[in-house]
Amino acid sequence: MVSDQSAVGFFNLDELGRSVGADLNPESFLTLAEILSAQAIPEGQRDLNNLSSEEWLERWRKFREENTAYQTFDRSREGLLAWHRRAAEEQEKDMDLDAAAWHIERLKAMGEAAEPGRIERLETFVRAWRFAPRTEPWREILNTPVPLDPEKRKSIEEVAASQPLLRSRSSRMDLLLLFPQKGADEAAYALRTIVTDRPRSIKVLAGSDDGLRVWLNGNLVWERFILRATIPDQDSFSVQLSPGENRLLVEVTNLHGGWGFCLRLEDETGRKLRLKEDGTLEPIEPSE
Repeated sequence: MVSDQSAVGFFNLDELGRSVGADLNPESFLTLAEILSAQAIPEGQRDLNNLSSEEWLERWRKFREENTAYQTFDRSREGLLAWHRRAAEEQEKDMDLDAAAWHIERLKAMGEAAEPGRIERLETFVRAWRFAPRTEPWREILNTPVPLDPEKRKSIEEVAASQPLLRSRSSRMDLLLLFPQKGADEAAYALRTIVTDRPRSIKVLAGSDDGLRVWLNGNLVWERFILRATIPDQDSFSVQLSPGENRLLVEVTNLHGGWGFCLRLEDETGRKLRLKEDGTLEPIEPSE
């Protein structure tokens, strides 16, 4: 999970024609390590920093230019088109939606017509959230979610509201990436603000690993205690938005193992909605 669009999904070791790392000079080996990790590796320092898309692509191009003996990649127009088609399909299947969108955009830039609505479908899920920086201890009590004191919930919500939006590459928000030292008997909290100019009803469709609770403007609107893996649309429920700002707070609990959630929105007619970064909603419609 990153705050900008990392490009690591665009690189495939299958594009190299021999054993990776053999006969590389130290500088090229370091560049390759940065490509594979999507991290900048400063000399003599222990801390790593995420590479931006531009920084990652710059290193990738440099490596390819300086190590042509490693490549069997077909750089002809047809070869590039075939690669982008294949990679877009693979990344879409793997739910690496940022990488899939990049390949589809490259196909469009090369003059290939995109399937109507394909790009838009990648934006179905809410993939940017503000997270409370600390998790809360959580234990199952006779298969019932632990009650959350209203003042505690309000405090969690206010702290989350002050955090930057973090965007996932995929439809699923992987909480183990965000809280790598946690995972067992913990609850995490994610917040989004939804802005509307009129009262309206929308449908929320979500999946979680494990339990899920959702509050809208401080009111509990959904509660599901269960041990499960994240699958889209496991739960669905309707909420009523008020004019102005509406706060949607999501709690995801975890007993052990995987930990995450996915969520998307529809209007009252079943039309899919995109939640923009400014909090407004817009229908997802195929582009012409």
